[in-house]
Amino acid sequence: MLNTEVEKALNAQINAEFWSAYLYLSMSMHFANKGFSGIANWFQIQFKEEQDHATILMNYVNARDGKVTLESQRSTPNGAARSKPSRPHSHTNRKSQP
Repeated sequence: MLNTEVEKALNAQINAEFWSAYLYLSMSMHFANKGFSGIANWFQIQFKEEQDHATILMNYVNARDGKVTLESQRSTPNGAARSKPSRPHSHTNRKSQP
């Protein structure tokens, strides 16, 4: 049987792995939609890797008679509400005009 605090920490990590997987999948689909198949594939590989991490941890918890608790992906891994990403700053040529 797992210690309660250890189980809680493992569940937090499992959910963080799935949150990361979902983010990578989102980026993969974004780049696939834009026609960038190479980077889309790289993000797809990262998505699968994060799922594998979560699966390993879930199997560990289950093998020790713990309880896996999957949470909604509507928040960040630390529980804070997701905010909209800020727009990148534009880089302008700052040479002086004649």
